[in-house]
Amino acid sequence: MSGYQIENLADAVATTLNKLDKGKFTDLTSDLQDHVGMREILTGKKISYQSGLKIQFQAMTDHNNSARAVRLMEEDEVRIATVMTRGYVPWRHVVAGYGYDLREIAMCRGEAEIVSLLKQRKASMGVAIAEKMEEYVWSCPVAADDVTPFGIPSYVVKNATQGFNGGAPSDWTTVAELNPTTLARWKNYTDTYADFTDEDLFSKMGRAATFTKFRSPVPMEEHSFGRGRGVYTNYDVLGPMEQACRQQNDNLTNELQMYHGKVMFLGSPVTWVPYLEADTQNPVYILDYDTIRPVFLSGFFMAEGAPRPTDDAHLVYAAFSDTSFNFVCTNRRKQSVIYQA
Repeated sequence: MSGYQIENLADAVATTLNKLDKGKFTDLTSDLQDHVGMREILTGKKISYQSGLKIQFQAMTDHNNSARAVRLMEEDEVRIATVMTRGYVPWRHVVAGYGYDLREIAMCRGEAEIVSLLKQRKASMGVAIAEKMEEYVWSCPVAADDVTPFGIPSYVVKNATQGFNGGAPSDWTTVAELNPTTLARWKNYTDTYADFTDEDLFSKMGRAATFTKFRSPVPMEEHSFGRGRGVYTNYDVLGPMEQACRQQNDNLTNELQMYHGKVMFLGSPVTWVPYLEADTQNPVYILDYDTIRPVFLSGFFMAEGAPRPTDDAHLVYAAFSDTSFNFVCTNRRKQSVIYQA
């Protein structure tokens, strides 16, 4: 007589419940291994403004060119120059929600409850927010789009020529309502590379960090969001970086991946961004957090209201999460991107 597995015995199946880890579930909702934009940048680097129709910042675009060599008792020359301008960034608004029927709650409670229906619905909404925010952080909308937030590529624009050549994004004319064509100092640093070597990518990263380190010669109250550098790339770049670190290490160990997740650049970790896996140009973004940050309208960072009845179905309740924000960069010359052209 051949044997049976327990799941093939009809009586056992009909009379026995599987042992369940109640209240817990597996998250298979996303194809991204990590949401760096949401976790590290939007949440970790956010600042808030109280109010205003737009986010505004001031920029001094030139000095007054008044310094000169003089003779004794030479007549003074007073120069008054217009050197100030303003940048403006519009607010953008993101909403997500979830709903439930009161009868669902009644049917899925007490002994019948395996996973809290409300917790599951709320968690599903949270993942939806993180997925969409990740897209926003690492993307640039088209100029005619008046809904989508500005991501990092809106300010840190690729260009194949080495130097401060990152102008306006494709089909844009201005960035934060400032025109980089007429305002030459309103451009980010750019470069391209071919190989993951000291002579190519790594030295160009060092050059970018050096050339974007601007310091004012006189004390002044500059816009400052908080110091620190962020370096972001995909695994086609991070993998060779880890290999280069292993080759530089003279100590032999039995650890095959001793630099996995530990690559540093000038004291800052190089962070893998799964969303950038889709970028075949393998970019390296070097961001100066003193001058680029997400700015949130005060009180509207994933602000969730209480569930309320919907207008169309009296037993259906809905809750929503609202976020009002946008990315702001007050000095594009401190940002850089290097990529494979």
